[in-house]
Amino acid sequence: MNAEQIALALDAKASPVSGRTQYKVRCPLHNGGSQNLYLKDGDDRLLVHCFAGCNGADIIDYLKSQSLLPSASKDIPVKKISPKEVQAFIVAHETMLKAGAPTSTKSQRTYRAYQRMHYKPFEPGEVAEMQYYCLAFKAMLHRGETPTPADCRTFTAYRKILQDKGVPYAW
Repeated sequence: MNAEQIALALDAKASPVSGRTQYKVRCPLHNGGSQNLYLKDGDDRLLVHCFAGCNGADIIDYLKSQSLLPSASKDIPVKKISPKEVQAFIVAHETMLKAGAPTSTKSQRTYRAYQRMHYKPFEPGEVAEMQYYCLAFKAMLHRGETPTPADCRTFTAYRKILQDKGVPYAW
């Protein structure tokens, strides 16, 4: 996982700093009220710094214990993940869920982080609401009801967002 993915897994309200190369989140070690932990992708490892004074090695250990970092080495490899890989993981995970197949805690955590990352700036719940609205709009048309101009505008805007975000939707 890279800094953005880890930041989103730790804190849904993670904030990018300095052009999306660095992220600030609430530190999981001291559970402060503000975002004091900074995460950044280094050349070959994740760089961490807590401005409240938490030890960097302790933070790395915590991230490893939460399966957000590999535990095999001190030098943490940073893997850049393409949007296509994120979308493929989301679709594969949702297919497993629909089939009733069990998924690991790590897979579920990754899925939630990827959803937040993929649907940004929207929350996954907001995307689901847009999807439900489009389904309701389609059902209304099938019943022969006439939508209002405002309903049509909302549907068009939601459909474009869903298509841009790659949300699987059959028309």
